[in-house]
Amino acid sequence: MKIKKVYLGTHQIRPEHQEVTNYFPEMNSNTQDGFTATASTLYSGYYPYYAFYNYTGTTTPERVFHSTQINAWNTAYSMIQCPNSIQPTKIKIASRVADSRVNQRPIRAFTLQGSNDWTNFTDIITQTWLQDSRWSYITSNVLEWSITNSSKYTYFKLVVTANSNYVAFNYWNIDWII
Repeated sequence: MKIKKVYLGTHQIRPEHQEVTNYFPEMNSNTQDGFTATASTLYSGYYPYYAFYNYTGTTTPERVFHSTQINAWNTAYSMIQCPNSIQPTKIKIASRVADSRVNQRPIRAFTLQGSNDWTNFTDIITQTWLQDSRWSYITSNVLEWSITNSSKYTYFKLVVTANSNYVAFNYWNIDWII
């Protein structure tokens, strides 16, 4: 069977019920290609779109998601508004790229949430107590988790938990079905 390639913006669309990888574009601003990135408080000089930029260790300052001192529950979030509602099938989170701070501020737990109105969010997947051994600090290590939720959402929020007052990671993305 031949798959017809169709493009929507920068994304290749396949026939109905075909999985597509990395839905979010590699962003260079908080608003790009119909997507809008927002976040909870970030460390000075860091921007919400950094959570959607695959930092390779070649720019200064590093382009990673980096929260400021976070709340009593040690949580922060990265959120994105998509131009269309999609059904997520997998989430990917990349660890911080190797540098002098490689072992600092890893994610200890996360919850991916979805919404269609920016207000009422549904938990899609939760992972708790991620050990340091799950992350590779030599290069950016991408961890993946399958999603069984069959609903479509326009807004996605990644709520991350740190083991200290800050959290940092390279980027996150989802695979999806149209």
